[in-house]
Amino acid sequence: MARGKEIERKFLLSRLPGHLKGSKERIRQGYVLTTRDGSVRIRKRGGEYFLTVKSGGGLVRDEVEIGLTHAQFACLRVQLACLVA
Repeated sequence: MARGKEIERKFLLSRLPGHLKGSKERIRQGYVLTTRDGSVRIRKRGGEYFLTVKSGGGLVRDEVEIGLTHAQFACLRVQLACLVA
């Protein structure tokens, strides 16, 4: 389990600076809950699975990330699909 602060920063670029090499990573995610005060999401990144809880508002928020097994992620993903169907 990882705890920390998320500092939201966004930058608008017309193109990637030449000295930086870009890379792509496929992410699959779904939100279990979103409110004005926080969110809960599940995410698959590479071969890893996470449940992330963010709380607070503004540009700095508390964040807790918990590792999931593939089976746990799959079960939650099925439940999310039922909620939005």
